[in-house]
Amino acid sequence: MIEARLTSPRGSLYIAAEATPYDLQQLREHLRALETGDARDLCLWLRIGPTTRPRVADLVVALAQRLASEGIGVSLDDERVVPRVTVRALERKTHRDDVMLVEDDPESCDALSTVLEMHGLHVCKAVDGQDALDQLHAGYRPCAILLDLRMPRMDGWGFRDVQRRDPELCRIPVALLTAVENMGLEARRLDVDTAFSKPVNLDAVLGFIAQHREGGSWTR
Repeated sequence: MIEARLTSPRGSLYIAAEATPYDLQQLREHLRALETGDARDLCLWLRIGPTTRPRVADLVVALAQRLASEGIGVSLDDERVVPRVTVRALERKTHRDDVMLVEDDPESCDALSTVLEMHGLHVCKAVDGQDALDQLHAGYRPCAILLDLRMPRMDGWGFRDVQRRDPELCRIPVALLTAVENMGLEARRLDVDTAFSKPVNLDAVLGFIAQHREGGSWTR
């Protein structure tokens, strides 16, 4: 497994892939898409999973070295020397300026992401509940999750069912973003921190996130 987080003035991107040469090629293409006129504007964080084959791990290291030589900021965390990630270690790796947005509508997702990034947040997008779980199970830890309810494959109800039963994920604050009727009832049923009706009140959403950024209670 390889994880990568890319950030630049053009946006941010989180990737969790199987760590094959093809995945590395795709990663390089994503880098080009986010790159600006100044390579130093682009930052890349890489993590190699413990099951990654040595040959592919060597390719990842070589890629990181090549990018660094091009002036791109690269941070490489090789998990082969970390046999087990404890709950405390996961807490230390919480991205307190990162928000996970679970939304299947591209226009709504892009619009809200743009506003959040204008306020200094990094937005990790997930197209449905399963996509969100895959990224969380890979080790990503946002300061909060903004969750739509009606989505294909795995909806918000299914996501919360899994998240609430996972001791490493259940404490991450969740806010519903929904147009369903009886929003308050659904919020109580799913035991989320709060709920916002669509179209959302941006000030209210930003206020919710601010409660869980630096100094937020759930990471303590």
